[in-house]
Amino acid sequence: MKSFFQSLWSKTKTAFSALQKRIRIFNKRLRKRMNRDRDSRTRLAYIGLSFGTVALAYLLVLINMGVFRLAERNLYDKEQYEATSIISAGRIGEPLSRAVRVDLYRTCTIEGKERATLPEERTEEQALQQIRSLWEQTLSAYADNGYLRTGESVDRILSNSKYTAKLRDFYNEETGAKLALWGTQAYFTASGGLVYCLSAELDSRTEDVYSMTVALYGNIDGSDPVSSLTPMLNALGESLSVTDGLIVSPTEYGSLTTLTFSDGVRLCRYTYPGTQVYLTLQ
Repeated sequence: MKSFFQSLWSKTKTAFSALQKRIRIFNKRLRKRMNRDRDSRTRLAYIGLSFGTVALAYLLVLINMGVFRLAERNLYDKEQYEATSIISAGRIGEPLSRAVRVDLYRTCTIEGKERATLPEERTEEQALQQIRSLWEQTLSAYADNGYLRTGESVDRILSNSKYTAKLRDFYNEETGAKLALWGTQAYFTASGGLVYCLSAELDSRTEDVYSMTVALYGNIDGSDPVSSLTPMLNALGESLSVTDGLIVSPTEYGSLTTLTFSDGVRLCRYTYPGTQVYLTLQ
C-alpha cells in the first residue's frame, strides 16, 4: 500500500514538473512573439512617420508655389504699369548731380541721429576746415578795414571763435531716400552777450553748401546785394559773374535775392535787417 502511494506521488510529481516545463516553454514562445510584434509595430510606425513627413513637406511646397503664383499674377497682371524714373548717377560710387542732391535736400526732412563717417565721406576735420573758411570769408564780407560795423575786430573774432560739426542722415518719409549732411557751426560771443554765428549744412561727400545762416545783428542792413553771397558761391564753385542775373524782391521782413545757376539750381538769400541772413539752395 505504501509503495502504491509512493508510486502515485512520483507520477504526480513527474506530471507536475512536465506541466511546469510546458508552461515555461509556452510563456517563452508567447513573449518572443509579442516582442516580434512590437518590433514590427515600431518599424511600421517609423515608416509611416517618414512617409507622412515627406507628404506634408510636399504639400507645403505646393501651397507656397500657389501663393507665389497668386502674388505674381496680382503684381503683373495689370492693364498698365506704373511709370518709374531711375536717376543715373554715372559710375557707381560717384556723387549724384548737384540738381538731384538739391532736390533730395528739399525733400529729405526727417533728421536722423548723429553717426560716424563712412570711408567715402569727408572727415570731421574737413568739415570743420570748411566752416572756418566760410566764417572767415563771411566776416570779411561784412567788415571794413578789419572791423565790423559794430566795432568788433575780425581777427579777435576769429581767434576766439568755436566750431562744431556733426554728421547726420536726413530721410524722405514717403520714398525712403536719404541725404547725409554735415551740420556745422562757427560762433563767437560778442560784447553785450550777443552770439555772432554762422550755421551751414554741408554735403558729406562734396564741398557743396546747401544752406547758410549768418547772424551778425547790427552788421546786417541789406544794403550790399553781392558780397554776402561770395562765400557760398566760392564753396559751390560758381563764378561771381552769376550775380549779374540776380533778382532782388522786397518782402515784409526785408528782401529776397534770387539767382539761378546753369544747372537750374537756384540760390535764395533771405535778408532780415538787423538780425540775420539765410541762404539756401532750391
